[in-house]
Amino acid sequence: MLFTSWDFALFIAVLVPVYYLVPKRLQQPVLLLANVVFYAFAGLFAFILLFATGLSVYLFAIGIGKTWSTQETVLLEHKGEWDKAKRKVFRESMEKKRRILTAVCLILHFGILAAMKYGSGLIGITNTLFGTGFSGTGLVLTMGASFYTFSAM
Repeated sequence: MLFTSWDFALFIAVLVPVYYLVPKRLQQPVLLLANVVFYAFAGLFAFILLFATGLSVYLFAIGIGKTWSTQETVLLEHKGEWDKAKRKVFRESMEKKRRILTAVCLILHFGILAAMKYGSGLIGITNTLFGTGFSGTGLVLTMGASFYTFSAM
């Protein structure tokens, strides 16, 4: 669905009144549903990418949250046993786990975005410079992929 198509105009013409007619607590779910429908019209790949991005960021956030709850629980369990240095070492190890999870999440999502955005161009440049016959990646940057990737991060 292109922004300049009649389909998009109809989509917006239906969405805007629905958004303002539903109770305020349902406005965000209406926009979420509209977003899913919009990306479903963009094709299966775009829909799967949107879903996978949202799910993986959610799962990484759960993992990071668990490190906080684990840290709190363990520190309470060993409150009287551990001295200040031992508590500091444990906190630092939990912080390292959080940083690793964050880095993996960022590398994964920005890597996917970079592959979609620059993959075909890099293959074309490689073919021109070195006379290779690599075929393109076949990945096309879906509408808004940069936006929702950066928003998720």
